[in-house]
Amino acid sequence: MILAAFFILGIGLCAAENQHKLEETNPSTTYKNTLTAVQKTENLHLLWYSLDLSRWLEECLISKFLNKTDHGAKRTLETNAMVTEILKANVTVHVHERNPYPYITLHVDGGEIESLWTEQRDLLFATPNCFVLQALIKEKRKLSCVVWGLGNSGKKCLEYAKRNCESGEKVDLKKC
Repeated sequence: MILAAFFILGIGLCAAENQHKLEETNPSTTYKNTLTAVQKTENLHLLWYSLDLSRWLEECLISKFLNKTDHGAKRTLETNAMVTEILKANVTVHVHERNPYPYITLHVDGGEIESLWTEQRDLLFATPNCFVLQALIKEKRKLSCVVWGLGNSGKKCLEYAKRNCESGEKVDLKKC
């Protein structure tokens, strides 16, 4: 009986060790930095994404500022007009403070977007110019992530994503 208990405990510990551990970040700082980035009047761009998300994402995604709200902003979510316009919607981005990870929710104000975008997404890391969102959870593997930011100012977020998320690709904004 005791041997069985140790066996079960050992399996549980091994399973816990196999799960990818993220670099620790300060949830309050991540929340404040994301709120700052979302409320900036500049355009936010999809800067990087985990490769396993490519079938769900348009590379040239952009979010234009409309106005500020208490906990976020009203913005557009659209494909850049330089490429075929596939997505165009107005959304309210709401940044929520929570431990261990703050999170973002989108509410569609006009237009249509896939439900993938309206689901709660944990914020893993942020600076005042960019943020890393968890996109998909995979057991015993790194997370799938996306990085949003102002133009080419997302260096720290890109570095974080490369270290902590599934392998990905930087978006070539010149093509957008």
